[in-house]
Amino acid sequence: MDALDEQQRAANDLAEKLFEIEVNLGNQLMEIAYDDRVKYIYNPLDYAAETHRDFVRAALGVIKPRTGIKILFIGINPGPYGMAQNGVPFGDTDFVRDWLEVRGIIRKPYREHPKRPVEGFKCKQREMSGKRFWSLIKDLCGGKSELFYECCIVYNFCPLSFMEDSARNITPDQLRGEAKKRLLEACDEALRKVVELLQPEMIVGVGKFAYARAAAASEWLTSHNSQAGAVRVFDIPHPSPASPEANQGWDKLALHKFDQEGLLKLTGWTVSDDRLQEAAKESERIIQAKNNRSPAKRRRTVDGVSSDGSPSPEKRKSRKAQSVEDSRRNCPSVPGGTQFTTPENSVERYFEAGYPSYAVTAPSIPPPTWPSQWSNSPQVPSGFPNSKPPQWNPSSQFMLQSPPQWSGAPWPGTPAPAHSGQYDYYAARSLYQQPAHQGLAQPSQILPPSPTLSPWGSNVPLAAQNSTPWPLSSFQH
Repeated sequence: MDALDEQQRAANDLAEKLFEIEVNLGNQLMEIAYDDRVKYIYNPLDYAAETHRDFVRAALGVIKPRTGIKILFIGINPGPYGMAQNGVPFGDTDFVRDWLEVRGIIRKPYREHPKRPVEGFKCKQREMSGKRFWSLIKDLCGGKSELFYECCIVYNFCPLSFMEDSARNITPDQLRGEAKKRLLEACDEALRKVVELLQPEMIVGVGKFAYARAAAASEWLTSHNSQAGAVRVFDIPHPSPASPEANQGWDKLALHKFDQEGLLKLTGWTVSDDRLQEAAKESERIIQAKNNRSPAKRRRTVDGVSSDGSPSPEKRKSRKAQSVEDSRRNCPSVPGGTQFTTPENSVERYFEAGYPSYAVTAPSIPPPTWPSQWSNSPQVPSGFPNSKPPQWNPSSQFMLQSPPQWSGAPWPGTPAPAHSGQYDYYAARSLYQQPAHQGLAQPSQILPPSPTLSPWGSNVPLAAQNSTPWPLSSFQH
């Protein structure tokens, strides 16, 4: 009994270390200023932490003790109807809830796309990638989830989900510029830590992208004399409906690869010879059809317009640039459309992203005018000497405020905002962690708007650590 308790304690420590790596990665990625297509970011490790932790604990033997991880499956990032809903990679709701028996409270993301609401286990939309993945695993395990938990775990290379304004999903490999570089570096480092921590006997990259990152992590660990690097790494096709090959028979392709690479032997999952032969034959047919497929023809364009009447990529880019310039020129949040540079280009990005309601005060912009009739008003927030509003302090880098000139300041009794809407949570996270504010609060400690906690009203982010607004020392009075 003592040996069993010791094994469970070791498994629990392992699960907590893995969860810590994932959470730290998620927080680190939330600090990056992404390109202007990214309008919404979901972090399931935040709002679905309970269900994700439950999955990790089960897979690492906390609930039912077992020895070691044999297979580490690597996915790319949360899908809108999978992990983004319930915190489990490839998390088709039916399989997560009914077969994997994951439990826990699922909350809402801080900023939710109206077309992609997080409904948790009530989500009725099937995650097709997850449905295909877990259908095959369930079949190979004879319908017994404990056979999966005995030897396998699934980990996503990136824990965040990115969306455009239209709710179109953006995968990490589709990101651009410096943001993509920083994300890949952070995720690669975290993956190396995960492999070194779990020390699996085999890594399966689900899709070419995940395989490339897993292979790079294994190679790096090997070159740095880590035993964790000496591991077999191979790929299977991604089960996404966007893949023509997966739509022709993903289960056959994956099963054939499992057989070729020795995964079935390692896990002890039994499959009949007839089924393996059928999978091999079907895989050969699908691959041959792929090789015979002619490449897509590039559209010819004349003066930026293609033969079908749609604008060329160059034309679309110029139109987009003009739209951004128009928004800057007409932006009411910055006098005269003034633009300025900040660390990580955060503020500029949020102007480009279409958030003119949220002003950022810079040294070059005069401080807002405070109505004289408010100078001694009891409605002015408490804590300010002489009942005066916070002014600009050059040492604090920058601060978020309500619409310009405080015309819609969130003080009780003040005029209604000229541009309604809450402050942007992700902008707040990014700005709050600039050098002048380091050490005051971690990103996870900044709460969404709450009038009951903040005397500044609903437009000002809050440091959860002390349940107080930004420190008064950050401002002049």
